[in-house]
Amino acid sequence: MPLALIVVLLVSLAAAATDVATRRIPNALTVPLAVVGLGVNAAQGWHALAASAGIMAAVLAVGIVAHASGWMGGGDVKLLAAGAGTLNYPDGFSFVLYTCLAGGVVALIAGVFAGRLTRVVHSALAMTSSLAAGAAPPHPVSGVKVPYGIAIAAGAVLVPLSHLAPALRLLR
Repeated sequence: MPLALIVVLLVSLAAAATDVATRRIPNALTVPLAVVGLGVNAAQGWHALAASAGIMAAVLAVGIVAHASGWMGGGDVKLLAAGAGTLNYPDGFSFVLYTCLAGGVVALIAGVFAGRLTRVVHSALAMTSSLAAGAAPPHPVSGVKVPYGIAIAAGAVLVPLSHLAPALRLLR
């Protein structure tokens, strides 16, 4: 397994545990991941470094909108951006897509446990329709806090699994 996959997997699992325990993902995990990711990609040449930095910036930009709208925590955004940039293209995009899918599952499970599944679904549909219309996503109305670090860790687990099981690949 490539070094980038191992690093992202280990950091994501540590972040998920921290998120569940404290409801925070500390910079002590996200910043070193970003630095290591840029370093690993720089060793492959300036094209890989530029792609890595671009992926981190793009995910961070979209994540800032999600954070400002109340959909993700700041630590979640930084971890997702650092992980995607570390994995680079195409695994970084797969990582983000798997994380989004896992985030939906985690949100539904959190909604069931909080007894607010209908509100979670309503909130998700409102976000999806506003994004499809090109508008800023509304603030969530479900009142359910989701430990998104779990979804990020699931995304990190699914990337190497997709290498082993081609049926899991989202990007061909």
